[in-house]
Amino acid sequence: MTQQPPDGATDSRTSTVAFSTVRDGRFLYGAQWYWLAVVAAIRNDAERAVRMLRIAFADGLPMESFVHADPHFVALQGHPQMDALLRPRG
Repeated sequence: MTQQPPDGATDSRTSTVAFSTVRDGRFLYGAQWYWLAVVAAIRNDAERAVRMLRIAFADGLPMESFVHADPHFVALQGHPQMDALLRPRG
């Protein structure tokens, strides 16, 4: 199963396409992109973290409280794109 990258996805997309399916073919619903966002956050790369989270949500990762409470993203609080992404809607 091959996924099409959303606008703005670049180099990390091609190196991680293999993560898009599990051995039995079940879709991961964006979990692989979530963990790449965690890695980017640990490296203090806010723009990449936001980009990976956007891809994760586009691939089906639910916007749940665990995303807001993840300690890996604490260092990115106050970053305008991260705050906009995690701002409550509705």
